[in-house]
Amino acid sequence: MVILKGSVEIKNVNITDPKITSMSVGDLERDTEYNAKVFARNALFEGAPGRKTIRTKTNGERSNGFY
Repeated sequence: MVILKGSVEIKNVNITDPKITSMSVGDLERDTEYNAKVFARNALFEGAPGRKTIRTKTNGERSNGFY
């Protein structure tokens, strides 16, 4: 999983445990757009990424994940 802020990569995690189905990302800025990309891969190939654009809230308490 790759998290981008604009074109800057802020997190890149290689998850290989099939039991892991979610992930939290902390230390995000308020009112900011982030792009998440998830890749599926096996020993033979890597598939096209699934992409999601997420915007954090402008107010509220800080969170350890997306607002």
